[in-house]
Amino acid sequence: MAISAQLKKLYASAPLDDEFYETLELKHPRFSKIWYITSSPVLFKGFLEDGKTEISWEPIPFTVKLPGNEHGGRQDLQLTISNVDRVFIDELELANKLPQNRVEVVYRVYTKSNLKAPAATPMRLSVTDVAASNETIDAVATKADVLNHPFPSLLYTPLTFPGLDR
Repeated sequence: MAISAQLKKLYASAPLDDEFYETLELKHPRFSKIWYITSSPVLFKGFLEDGKTEISWEPIPFTVKLPGNEHGGRQDLQLTISNVDRVFIDELELANKLPQNRVEVVYRVYTKSNLKAPAATPMRLSVTDVAASNETIDAVATKADVLNHPFPSLLYTPLTFPGLDR
């Protein structure tokens, strides 16, 4: 994830007049809407990476553990959304009725001093595991597994290539 010089400075020096906002975009074809949430305690408006679409980010507490550089090929983001109400549980139940489509997650970071675009390249993931309780939703979102992906993305089977069957 490439980050801007401004965000690097913010991470390194933590100035009093600036802060960063972590955000999540959650979407699924069965959701009632696209959810734009922030871990910030206040609602704020910021533009997506296209520079044209302004979004109101709704404050809902969550924590993320960003993917590491594991050697297994998978990059998993650990996500916990706290203080959830029945609306999120209902949305997950709707998504469960269409399991072939995963919940898509886009993780963005903004700086308070520049809300015209994300301060880092957005990270696009899809949810692979979910556990919900009355108070929290725990999820694992995964980037594409590029190391374990078959190349050239074609599965050679006797059904499609009869010459393989002997």
